[in-house]
Amino acid sequence: MFEPEDIFNPGRFHCPGCHATLNKPSNRCPHCGFTAEKCIARFPFEPPPLRRLMDPDNSLQTYQKKRLSKSIARLEKAFPQITVSFCSLYLPDGVDGRQFGYWLLNRCKPTSGLDAKNRLHHLLILVDRNHKTVSTSVGYGLDCFLDDMTLYQTLQQCREHFIHKGFVEGSIHWIDHIRKELPSIHEKAQADWKRRYKKRHLHAKRLDTPDLEKVQPLDRISTSRRRSFASNS
Repeated sequence: MFEPEDIFNPGRFHCPGCHATLNKPSNRCPHCGFTAEKCIARFPFEPPPLRRLMDPDNSLQTYQKKRLSKSIARLEKAFPQITVSFCSLYLPDGVDGRQFGYWLLNRCKPTSGLDAKNRLHHLLILVDRNHKTVSTSVGYGLDCFLDDMTLYQTLQQCREHFIHKGFVEGSIHWIDHIRKELPSIHEKAQADWKRRYKKRHLHAKRLDTPDLEKVQPLDRISTSRRRSFASNS
C-alpha cells in the first residue's frame, strides 16, 4: 500500500535556515547551505519526549491545557493518522523558532505509542513567547497536504485571534481551522494526483502503442504474401 508521501506531490518547501523557497526537499539548502547536521549541532543537548502538550516553563494554566488537548483530540479523531504536539517556550535571542521546531520534531524521542511511522504524519505547533511568534513543522508524510505555504496562509488567516486573544486561543482557533480545511485540502491534492496520473498514463500508453502509419504497410505486405501463396496452389 502506498503512503501519501509516495503518491502525492510534496508541497512547496522552505528552508528552515534562510526560509528560501525550494523546488523540492533537499539535504542541503542551495542558498545558505543549511543541513540537518548543522541544525543538530546548533542544539547540542538532549531533547524532551515528543508529547501532545509540551510546556517546560509551566506557562499554561490548567484550563488552557484542557482546551488545547480537547481541540487536538478532535483533530486526531477526525484524522487518526495525524498526531499533534503543542509546544510553548521562551527561546533565547538569536534562536529561530522554525529551526528549533525542525530540530524538535526530528530529534525528540517518541513516547509510548508514537512510532516512527506516526512521526511522518506529525504536526508540531511551536510558540516562542520571547519573540512572540508561532511556527509549525510537519513530518514528511504531511508535506503533500500541509506544505509551508499552506501553513503560513492558515496562520495568517488566524492572525487576529493570536493578536487579540493570546497564543493559546489563537492556537486552538488554528487547530480547529486546519481540522475543517483538511478535507478540501485532501480533495485538491487527490484531484491533482489523478490529473497527473492520467497524464502519465496517456503518455505511457502512447509509448506502448505502435505507430499505425508504420504498421499498415507491414499488414499489406503480409496480406499480399498470403494471396501469392494461394495463387501458386
